[in-house]
Amino acid sequence: MAFLTAQEKAKIRFAIAEAEARTCGEIVTVIAHASDSYRYIPTLWAALLALSIPGLNFLFGTPLDRALTYQAQVLVFIAATWLFQQDALKMRLIPKSVRHRRASLQAREQFFAQGVHTTPDRAGILIFVSVAEHYVEIIADEALRAHVSDDAWQEAIDEFIALLKQGDTTAGFLSAINRCREVLWAHFPADRENPNTLPNHLIDV
Repeated sequence: MAFLTAQEKAKIRFAIAEAEARTCGEIVTVIAHASDSYRYIPTLWAALLALSIPGLNFLFGTPLDRALTYQAQVLVFIAATWLFQQDALKMRLIPKSVRHRRASLQAREQFFAQGVHTTPDRAGILIFVSVAEHYVEIIADEALRAHVSDDAWQEAIDEFIALLKQGDTTAGFLSAINRCREVLWAHFPADRENPNTLPNHLIDV
């Protein structure tokens, strides 16, 4: 799944390499189309709509007998299930709290799956984006958290989300990488030996 062009990905890779040249820390970028399929919630809405048919039939006095009412329920359920599974509409049916909870869980899974916690100095940073949820999270490893609170990343996250909503995902990544670079250069400058232990390329999941 390609969210960005090869040229855009190259810009991100170059920005990470440039940032890591002067720090012993590591920056990992991950992008997901969505953090969950959310199949059950649209299906639930379709079921509720279908179940409302008898009540609407009674309320408005439409001439539907039991057989026609049942047939209408089945057709409404099938049509609504298909309609509500379309991405543009589906995400509007998912409560924001649910979307953000799933995306946050995915971010933490990727923090460990990509080995951000394995850097020698425990100075790894994950920049995670879930496009469908318009969700961005920056997770720093324990050594960085001793110097920088999680709240300090919020300004970078807010700026990224604004750019993401405008469709400029690349600019969002570059802005966040620059913020991470400033923190890493200040607190974890590079030693003479500065191996690159984690990938610089944008990871699609």
